[in-house]
Amino acid sequence: MLKILLCFLLIVGGYGFADNAQIPAFGAKKTTKVSEWGLVVQDMNDDMLESVGLKESFGVIITQLISNSPATHAALKQGDVIIAINGRKLHSRAEFDHFTSNSRIGEVVVLTVWRDSRLQVVELIPVEPQPMHQQFNDQFLQGAEFIETDNGVIVQKPDRGGLFAKGDQVLRLNGRAINSINDINTALESDRQSISVEVRRKGALISRSFSAGQNGNFFSQSIIVQ
Repeated sequence: MLKILLCFLLIVGGYGFADNAQIPAFGAKKTTKVSEWGLVVQDMNDDMLESVGLKESFGVIITQLISNSPATHAALKQGDVIIAINGRKLHSRAEFDHFTSNSRIGEVVVLTVWRDSRLQVVELIPVEPQPMHQQFNDQFLQGAEFIETDNGVIVQKPDRGGLFAKGDQVLRLNGRAINSINDINTALESDRQSISVEVRRKGALISRSFSAGQNGNFFSQSIIVQ
């Protein structure tokens, strides 16, 4: 409650946040593990600022939330603009990444959020990151349904993350040939720093690889062979 009160006091009279040239760490003792917040953000541009009713160019906008994460537990929403963390003005995604990498697991972080043309204060508690394969499942495989046919494993219903399309034939996952739905589960069980997927879509072979980034974000590379 004290942290929330202090943040509101900083807001009185406009966006009165601390604004240092150097980004401060949260304390002398840093966590040995990168904490997970469960959200993906991007820098604001002029169109975004106008659409949300902000006049000053600072803050980052939430573009994606990971299900069952600290961000969703804190009731954050896609489209929220985070303009301060622990009372300190946020200028860019680079600063946001710095804050997340220096936050401590289990320690409350106070976010000042711009939503529906007004400021709100939200408390978020970072957690220890999930294994990469679980992050991948949460981000890409939610809602996906597969069926086993004579032609192999076929996507019957696309996932919410947009990885698969209806009718895709899943050929390989993490280097493992996919001949059954059980093969998919087995291929995703082991934790690893990258994940590879091969599917056949309308006659084209599509190969995609993913490497882990911060806050549940993945960096991907795609190769399409006709």
